[in-house]
Amino acid sequence: MSRYSTQTSVTADTRARLPLICLLLFTVGCARHIDLPDVGPQLPYSAKLEIAPSVAGAASQYTDSCGHLFDLRYGTVVEDALIEATHRMFKTVSMEGSGPKDSAPAYVIKVDLTYSKFTLKQDNLYDRVPAELTLSGSAKIQDQSGKVLREPEIQVTRQERVRIEPLQKNCNYILDPLVKDAAIEFATKYTNELRAALVPGAPTTAAGAVGPQEAPGLPSQPGASPGTQASPPDVRLGGGGLSFKTTVLDENGNLVLEGGERVKLRVDIVNAGMMVARDVAVTLTGTPSFVTQFPATTLPIGPLQPGESRSVEFATTVPQTFPEQQAELIFTLSESSGVPLPPRRTLDVAVRATVGSAPKTGAGADSVDQLPTGLSGFHRPNAYVVAIGAGTLRDQKASVRKFAGPDADLVAGYFGALGGIPPENVRVLKDRGASRPDIEEALLDWLPGRITPESLIVVYYSGQALVAPSGEVALVPYDAGKSFAKGYLLKDLQAELAKLKARTVLLVVDGSVVKAGGDGKTKHKAPQWDTGSAGIMRLIGSSGFGSGLEPDQLKHGLFTYNLLRGIRKDADSNGDGEVTVGELSAYLAETVPGAAKSDFGQEQHPQSVPPVSPSSKAGMALLTKTTSGSSSIR
Repeated sequence: MSRYSTQTSVTADTRARLPLICLLLFTVGCARHIDLPDVGPQLPYSAKLEIAPSVAGAASQYTDSCGHLFDLRYGTVVEDALIEATHRMFKTVSMEGSGPKDSAPAYVIKVDLTYSKFTLKQDNLYDRVPAELTLSGSAKIQDQSGKVLREPEIQVTRQERVRIEPLQKNCNYILDPLVKDAAIEFATKYTNELRAALVPGAPTTAAGAVGPQEAPGLPSQPGASPGTQASPPDVRLGGGGLSFKTTVLDENGNLVLEGGERVKLRVDIVNAGMMVARDVAVTLTGTPSFVTQFPATTLPIGPLQPGESRSVEFATTVPQTFPEQQAELIFTLSESSGVPLPPRRTLDVAVRATVGSAPKTGAGADSVDQLPTGLSGFHRPNAYVVAIGAGTLRDQKASVRKFAGPDADLVAGYFGALGGIPPENVRVLKDRGASRPDIEEALLDWLPGRITPESLIVVYYSGQALVAPSGEVALVPYDAGKSFAKGYLLKDLQAELAKLKARTVLLVVDGSVVKAGGDGKTKHKAPQWDTGSAGIMRLIGSSGFGSGLEPDQLKHGLFTYNLLRGIRKDADSNGDGEVTVGELSAYLAETVPGAAKSDFGQEQHPQSVPPVSPSSKAGMALLTKTTSGSSSIR
């Protein structure tokens, strides 16, 4: 019998008080709190949850760094997550052996875990080692009569790099975050299956997947949100293979794309077949003058398991003086596994210029949103860009940086176009795709096998940085929220970059810098951006603590806006057609403080760590090339 068999039926109000009740009564049936993402509106039904013993008993063995054999018991965490998810979904929930005797629940949900596996690869290459946890199970959903409404399979595979506990002579790894994240993902997919079975057509949550029977998260055109233009209803998901839906979203909702307006083209893809689709990507083509406004015209999606769905967005800001026209947008899917592909989809959109002048900015009145054209013949196959935009976080209470994702797109696009960097050497990680495992995969798995002693590496991060009382800095990925412990320590990131032995490594950080930890009265030391990693140059958007400006007038971070202008050509102080690290550093130090003060009435002072001058060896490292005036590649 489950250890939760003594738990009685509770309502949502009682559920909110459970932690206190558990503390006072030491109740065996109390689950640990699991911080799940939003699962949508609560359903006004009663439900009985039956969890098979296979769930709570799930465990695997592994060997620590000293050769000791350990048991990793993750089943109880999965069970806690399922219980929390079910209480979020239903008004009243009962467990095995509990509930009123005179009334049957509206639904019975039986959850089983059919397969689980934990692996740890001790490659000794980095301080963190790759770990993977796979959970596979099913959820049988029945109504009062016993009719099975749905019995979906639920599978998640969570990959992270884990490190040894920071205690002297300790050999074990920190595995709790990996286990909890896998349990949360499993429970989120479980809630999506519940909602798909009980509320036909209801949307699923962002972190979950939908089954192949129906596509509740992708409404047909009559149900589209105001201010969107969706592709026709005949592209609703279904059948065998990949299917997708396209939607145009404009800021004012009039379905006309106007100069100065931020535009997103959302593509929702689902694998409705029985095979894994690998290397899935979506490509945007169409009217050349409009399509070239987008920083990227091919977005990688990666593998899609059967029944899994994912969404990506092409985003741009329409130039103020863009000529009025009807633009054709063509969306095409590709993949490498032989999964059936749908036909390409076409949308026609109206584009027009906005009457009036462009908004004043801190560095002039022109826009940086039009991707510049690179020089023919300028190619650097040994240069790489990883652009990270952590604008939204899984913890919805955490602060959000509105333009982090689009800024990451543009930075990657600019370095690709003007830095001679081929598309296959560019990685963009945004929002849900900027989780810690995603970042570690890019920095620890993707980069190392490609770098040579002549390589240039640019890592751009827009989001939030947390600073401990000691001054230690942690960047915040999608899955970290406000927790410094879950952040990506800057010293770890820089140490990993230093191990690559590249010729030039540039780390760029834009966003807010906030204090973390302490009791509110604790005095924090200044952020420690220089962690002693040799050979790494850093351009930081602001000094001290505070929010890096992100004005609505610019629709960019102020620092990133000037960064883009600088690498485009404005930082080329000697007029040789090239922008170097030193020139860019000097340009940002000159333009950002003045724009922040004169245009927005605030203070913002970027910094170069360590200080670098245009004439120094490090400062002469070439970033972008804007004319053919010089043939040197540094």
